[in-house]
Amino acid sequence: MNVLSLFDGISTGRLALERAGIDVAVYYSSEIDKNAIAISKYNYPDIIQVGDVTKLDFRQFKDIDLIFSGSPCQNLSVANRTRQGIHGENSNLFFKFIEALEVIRPKYFLQENVASMKNEDKRIITEEFLRLYPDTQVIQIDSAFVSAQSRKRIYWTNIPTVQPKDKGIFLKDILENVEEGNWVTDNLKTDECIKVYDDFITALNGKRIDLQRLDEPYCLKEIRTEQGKALRRAARIEGKPDTTPRTAECKMFVPRTDRKANCLTTSCNHDAIVVIPYENYQFVRYLTPREWETLQTMPKDYTKYGMFEDIKEMSNSARYKALGNGWTCDVISHILSGINQPKTEIKKRLF
Repeated sequence: MNVLSLFDGISTGRLALERAGIDVAVYYSSEIDKNAIAISKYNYPDIIQVGDVTKLDFRQFKDIDLIFSGSPCQNLSVANRTRQGIHGENSNLFFKFIEALEVIRPKYFLQENVASMKNEDKRIITEEFLRLYPDTQVIQIDSAFVSAQSRKRIYWTNIPTVQPKDKGIFLKDILENVEEGNWVTDNLKTDECIKVYDDFITALNGKRIDLQRLDEPYCLKEIRTEQGKALRRAARIEGKPDTTPRTAECKMFVPRTDRKANCLTTSCNHDAIVVIPYENYQFVRYLTPREWETLQTMPKDYTKYGMFEDIKEMSNSARYKALGNGWTCDVISHILSGINQPKTEIKKRLF
């Protein structure tokens, strides 16, 4: 199979193809992040790097069977309060993918993006694909089915697919033993994201963190305080959008109760804190890069090294960013597995 991967990141698509049992003859990668490219080169030296998607002439790519795309989500995600949608400065690169499909006309395509986008943006994206591929499917898959991470994403593809089976993997299953020096708190201690007092813990932006005595390790999620809820109710009554301030008065952190990790982002912040109960103590630390790799169902240490002019060990911040920008590999391999299935089996899965 000949593959073109736009916004390729660390080439999770290549790994997913292997897991799906699909042979790759040529894999072209379009990426601009130097660290992501280096990680990709280290793991797959045979990948052909073709550079910036905005500078590509898609007529140069012949006999492409599959095109991947994970176009930017900055203007689509609910995390961006001023999001401009699919026509925003970053997310409008989606239309370069549409251009690639129009010119190359591959047999298969796969596009991923955030599930929190507005319905109007989802409609625009879906209509663009249906215009070119009437058999387009739109499916939302949560990575929680195949990993210990809650990560809801929308996938557009013409590869027949259904929801993966739940593997029943939880946060406690993926945690590694770490050296004592990696603990954020075992006594009173200040860290770049959190501060510990005698009887409670806060983020350095002042938001309170509510620790609870649970039997298993847990991550924290941000919720509204009573004041924050009151402001949201008032906005709804007045017909205004929810602009609840992200301040300590309006937001706080509480334990997740679904035994999963938060959706990984491009930085190791409060979302990446794990609380581990042990006897009468609760130890607090950050999830490690290796644990992030497991949450994204990548091989351990996949992001540890990068190939620049020479092999270089990647910084933790570079690894976190690369993984947060990436795909959950086993979700992609699950979708790709539909390529090799007999039509009769695909029909069973769909109907």
